[in-house]
Amino acid sequence: MNTKALLCTAAVGAAVIALGQIDVGADTGIGLPTGDHAGEFTPTGGVPDVWVFKISGLSNWSETGFRAYSVGTTSCNTGSAPLTWTGGNSLHPVIGQGMYRLAPGHNGHPRLEMLGQSWLKHGFCALDQTECTGSCVGTGCGSLGLGCSDPYTSGRNGSQGPAGPKWQVNATTGVFPYPPADPSYSGATARRLKVLQSDVDGGTVPGTKFFLGAMYIHPEDSASTTENAGNNASYREVNLSGSGFASSYQGLTVTQVPAISAWATNDPTVTVRIEKISGEGDVWVAYKVYDNLDGTWDYEYAVYNMNVDRSIGSFVLPINESVTLTDVGFRDVDYHSGDGIGSVNFDGTDWPWTHQSNRLTYATETYAANQSANAIRWGTMYNFRFTANTPPEQRSLQLGVFKPGAQESISVAVLGPEPCTVNCGPACAADLDGSGDVGFGDVLEVIANWGCTTCPDEDISGNGTVDFADILAIIAAWGPCP
Repeated sequence: MNTKALLCTAAVGAAVIALGQIDVGADTGIGLPTGDHAGEFTPTGGVPDVWVFKISGLSNWSETGFRAYSVGTTSCNTGSAPLTWTGGNSLHPVIGQGMYRLAPGHNGHPRLEMLGQSWLKHGFCALDQTECTGSCVGTGCGSLGLGCSDPYTSGRNGSQGPAGPKWQVNATTGVFPYPPADPSYSGATARRLKVLQSDVDGGTVPGTKFFLGAMYIHPEDSASTTENAGNNASYREVNLSGSGFASSYQGLTVTQVPAISAWATNDPTVTVRIEKISGEGDVWVAYKVYDNLDGTWDYEYAVYNMNVDRSIGSFVLPINESVTLTDVGFRDVDYHSGDGIGSVNFDGTDWPWTHQSNRLTYATETYAANQSANAIRWGTMYNFRFTANTPPEQRSLQLGVFKPGAQESISVAVLGPEPCTVNCGPACAADLDGSGDVGFGDVLEVIANWGCTTCPDEDISGNGTVDFADILAIIAAWGPCP
């Protein structure tokens, strides 16, 4: 029988990560009770500080089109008070998991994307072990003592029946109802860390890495209570087989930072910024600009909502209308198994975008229009990307807050395209011979490459083959280039 069943029947201010270096300030706790003086620590007053000390163990499940995973977690309380940990009520931690992939994207540039998320494991008993500090001021099954650790196996964290949905948890306050919503479910991947099989196929491809993350939420250690909640997440690189089976770990657990920081860890030129809404939580933004060496630049941004219950509903970046944008993209993460208001999954509609009024705007529906719209909710990461014909300069990204409240947006210093000053007209794609106008010489270029399926310049229509459609495109553009 599991040991727990025997014992119980039931980041301060804004911070910047630049060039892969992390600066997240200090916790408000007094530190670890260690060594010979551990017994002198008096647990009166103060606040707890729980975080993921170690990710270990692996469980795998699969069904047609999907895979699911779960990890074991060992938590640690390094605050200045015990953390209540009781089953059968709302005073225990909930544990969420997520999966991420770092892989070559457009033009071969690496990009970090979130592949999937789990429902939440509800804690029910703390074992007060000594793994994280070497000493522990134990308090019994009903709380996690000072300097104490508590383990959950991957199998227990992957249990389907006791899992609760994320939508009922306010990550800012840590408050949630108990018992959690329990809609019907079926299949091996339901409620677990569920990902598309196609997203993990080829897991051994060079240049591709996968990461599993875990995070604890608790009302006594939340953004609105202790300001200690910014360190509750950790992650670890995982090895996958070619079919996506998680076999082992690569390296140690990276503690007290979410998996978005793996992008900067693996590419020191990536910049990550942490912005705090006072009393509401942290939002992380990572970005990188890649010079394609052909007069264009790829812009990649990732936005991770750590614990802001009000969520993020828009992404607005100042970009002059003289700048030409291509390959504009977006990536989110799916909700599943009835994780959403009323046990109906949150909407998964991609955010539409516009480039007008000298700004690029992505936005989901407003809270007033649809409370279940596809906002960036806590513990999730979305991606925004495009190619521009101008190099980067300093810009102020505005992230709109989804739910109504005092602060309506977050400003983040990032790099964005500078205004275009030369060769700013639309590309003259039909001028194949470089003469400055579209004419008979360009028709000859098409004829010379007729039937080619690997000739993107001559394939003006973009249908994959140089054919009559490209002749028609030349005729439509006949005359001087703009």
